[in-house]
Amino acid sequence: MVVGAAAVMLLLVVGVVGVGGYLLFRGSGGGAGPEGGNQAGAATSAEDLKTTAQAYVDAVNNRDEAAATKLTCRQTGPGVLFETNRDAAGDVDATWTIGRTEIIRADLATVVIAIADSTGEGVPTPFNVRDGSWCVAV
Repeated sequence: MVVGAAAVMLLLVVGVVGVGGYLLFRGSGGGAGPEGGNQAGAATSAEDLKTTAQAYVDAVNNRDEAAATKLTCRQTGPGVLFETNRDAAGDVDATWTIGRTEIIRADLATVVIAIADSTGEGVPTPFNVRDGSWCVAV
């Protein structure tokens, strides 16, 4: 019951941040993206996006803060999902999986990240392109 309530709270937090990040970064056009660096002409694919998203989810599930941090755009922290995926005692609350991906434009995409074996739809998480590779925006 506690894990269920914590999972619902986590989905709400990640959902608010994820949707807010998407709305913040969804502007039109190429050029310099929200995290800096030239985004125009970046060679990224849907497969690259899925690979990056899976690597991030694996890092979160394995509590590998260094790996999660390397996959964020700013590389100053492991990202919202990592930070909120623990209970008050610091234990991992949930195991995550990736779902549907959508490339919105060349430098912006969303990946639905959901709790494994749950009935929920998951949370659309924004990804950006930085230095020619996908990264977690929040």
